[in-house]
Amino acid sequence: MLTVASSQVEGLMQEDSNLTEVIQSVLDGDSQGQDQLVAIVTPRIKTYIYRSTLNQDMTEELLQEVYCKMFASLGTLKQYNSFWPWLYRIASNCINTHFRSRSKQSAVRCLQDELLESVVSDNPDAQEKVLTKELARAVTDAISTLKPRDRQVVTLRCFENYSFKQIGEVEQTSEMYSRVLYHRSIEKLRVALKKKGFSNASLLLALTLFGKLTAETEAAIALQAGVVSGVGAAKGAAVTAKLIKAGSIASVYKTRLTLTTVSAIFIVFVILSSLPLRSGVQSVHYITQGVRPVEQVNTDSSSSSSLPPQLLSSPLSLDRKNIEYKSHGAFEVLLYMPDGPDGAILRFEQRLKMESGDKQCCWLQDGSGYYYSNRKQIYIDNSPLRMLVLPTDPPEFIEFIHSQVGFDSRLEYDYKLVSGLMKKTVDDRVDKYAGFECKYSYNDFEYDDLSATWPQVEEVIDRRDIMHKRGWTVYEVTGVIRDKFVSGTGVIPFVYNMHQEHLPWLSIKVGDDLYIDYPSGVAVAETKNGASVYKDGTFLEGLMRPWIGLTCLDGVRRDAAKYRHEFDTEISEGWAVVTIHLNDGGDGLNLVYDIDLVVDVIRTIKFTKGDNLIGELYFHYMQEIAEGGSETLPVPQTDIVSKESKATESLWLAVLAEDSL
Repeated sequence: MLTVASSQVEGLMQEDSNLTEVIQSVLDGDSQGQDQLVAIVTPRIKTYIYRSTLNQDMTEELLQEVYCKMFASLGTLKQYNSFWPWLYRIASNCINTHFRSRSKQSAVRCLQDELLESVVSDNPDAQEKVLTKELARAVTDAISTLKPRDRQVVTLRCFENYSFKQIGEVEQTSEMYSRVLYHRSIEKLRVALKKKGFSNASLLLALTLFGKLTAETEAAIALQAGVVSGVGAAKGAAVTAKLIKAGSIASVYKTRLTLTTVSAIFIVFVILSSLPLRSGVQSVHYITQGVRPVEQVNTDSSSSSSLPPQLLSSPLSLDRKNIEYKSHGAFEVLLYMPDGPDGAILRFEQRLKMESGDKQCCWLQDGSGYYYSNRKQIYIDNSPLRMLVLPTDPPEFIEFIHSQVGFDSRLEYDYKLVSGLMKKTVDDRVDKYAGFECKYSYNDFEYDDLSATWPQVEEVIDRRDIMHKRGWTVYEVTGVIRDKFVSGTGVIPFVYNMHQEHLPWLSIKVGDDLYIDYPSGVAVAETKNGASVYKDGTFLEGLMRPWIGLTCLDGVRRDAAKYRHEFDTEISEGWAVVTIHLNDGGDGLNLVYDIDLVVDVIRTIKFTKGDNLIGELYFHYMQEIAEGGSETLPVPQTDIVSKESKATESLWLAVLAEDSL
């Protein structure tokens, strides 16, 4: 419960009660009364104008204009108790006239850096200072997307506690239309905040922080809160979303909190529920530099080269700072994650010339297929682009990946303070472009933007095999593990758009034990020890999951890295061998994958212990399937609910190899 100090309320009430007396003295020609009236109106009117313009110089200019019109027409005011709505109407007219006269100019801009500096001026901690400033900028950027009139309506309703009838009087419109304006404005703000990575639940505290940012004085805060506005002192209220629905956040201000305290509250709230933390990311946009070793001769233009070479090829755990690279151009990348950062990845990538920025080749994976264009032809391929690390990966995950595939100390990573999301990289690997900076922007585009600049050409060359053209297939698994025969069947969609029509599932029998990853969203192991329920997708980890937009090679290695299993990678023409080390020691258990890079599938998985082969799985994929073939499959069903599920502490194949699942 938030309350305002009683002494502060009494002081404000006394100030308001003197307003009639001051107005009368002005009308009587008392110059001292004019100074008093200016002192009374300045905090509220200046804040009101500032919240509408978001420009300090413009605010000062309009404030002087309001003073002039106020004194010029004060004699026309019939009822002194309607002074504030009357004055807000004058201010609104001045603001609207000003913007109409500058309709062809960019008159509205975000809060200046000096305001943002003031947000954290009383905060001694450097990291908190940076974070608070970042939050403030995100909020004010979102507010600035509203039109001036929209900001006026939000200010009157949320900070002045005005009724819709009063807002209608100020804006010279009907009560009903003022209500419509307000709700439209709040919805616009909610959308703008969402694009900045905030959840719907953060709207109240975003407005709270904005109010603190733009308040002229503490007295103005209390006045604007509606503590004294002709309706009496309101009782304190809990800070809930109901306040937004009611159209007032006045109770938020009935406190003696400093700006730093409000920022701290906001930061805690953000950490718990809203800011672009990893779980809230849906899109990422950045421009990076592609590089290749000078001695490397590779003209395969159908594979993206925007990623650092150490993430694409040979296994090396040493710093590659002595390798000489050449630039392969700049690459603008748009990643769209419809199910969040742990789900599918849709992608557009445009290669650009470093100096001119001219567009060259580009790639698109939009959920229906994987496309490459050299601007003359469009090629459709079996597999998505390679991408072993993502900007949304936690820093410790990326560090582990680098420890397995190599790194280059000339490529520096910088992460956001709260979320751990990648903020920027600085690339010094190519002398000519030393200091190339790649900044990552989150949640600033929608799905339709992926293909907005995709070139339109007539010649389309489809390089897919039959099953990839179909978009899904059935596969069979056979083999032996620790003298137990293995047999199984599954369905695999190759693209995101197919994963709902042909849900991925796997049913595999190892000896007398049965492992089923159901399409209904739960995985069950039925062994001699009874039935155990696991999270859905558990038995698909370490296998192919192309519908999420990652190559088989990268998907397998990322699954290993999730559980911090070390791995080695050997890549040759069209093939890759990935060895996952399940435990330490010369006689440790290993999984050895043979991956077909052309078809983008796993061909075999060997289970080894030291130099001994203890098992092997073979995968067969059906190129041809009779019409309606998926409907004739015995799709497994279960009544077990996913809420009973648990997670494994390792890849399930690793636990299976140890015979302990």
